[in-house]
Amino acid sequence: MKLEYPDFFNVEVFSGDTLHTLKTIPEIKLAVEDYLIKKVIKYNEQIKLQNDNKQAYYNKHKSSFDVLNSVDSLANPNRQINLLDDKYLITSL
Repeated sequence: MKLEYPDFFNVEVFSGDTLHTLKTIPEIKLAVEDYLIKKVIKYNEQIKLQNDNKQAYYNKHKSSFDVLNSVDSLANPNRQINLLDDKYLITSL
């Protein structure tokens, strides 16, 4: 699974007016938090999609996954997958 790193250059720090006025510090903080929450929601969508297709992944390469499972149980798609809390990236900073 490929997860994109958060890119803080995509956070809106200017107001939408034609003068491109810099937002206040509380507004920028809120914009960063909103961006990170949206990023986690996107991650969770990818994780859920992979989890929904886990049986197909397993069936396609059953013997390989069985060997991996003997070494590392987390390498097997047939395991419990927990989604991230929406504020995971915020609380991790």
